[in-house]
Amino acid sequence: MGNYVITSLLGEGGMGAVFGAQHRFLGDRVAIKVLHGTFAHNKSITERFFQEAKATREIGHPNIVGIRDFGQADDGGSTS
Repeated sequence: MGNYVITSLLGEGGMGAVFGAQHRFLGDRVAIKVLHGTFAHNKSITERFFQEAKATREIGHPNIVGIRDFGQADDGGSTS
């Protein structure tokens, strides 16, 4: 997924999954949240997914995981 290599599945829920990944050049370990493909073309759900990423980033609290990036995968799926 871009510059990240998926290393593990961390968890899965009704709307998506969270994967452990590592940056292929820098070695940084991250978590990548992916919206299930069944929802990828539902505009209201993808907008809510992006709003969640934006809101989480704006909070900036030490007890909340930081958002480094978010966008749409090459296959049309959404990630953050």
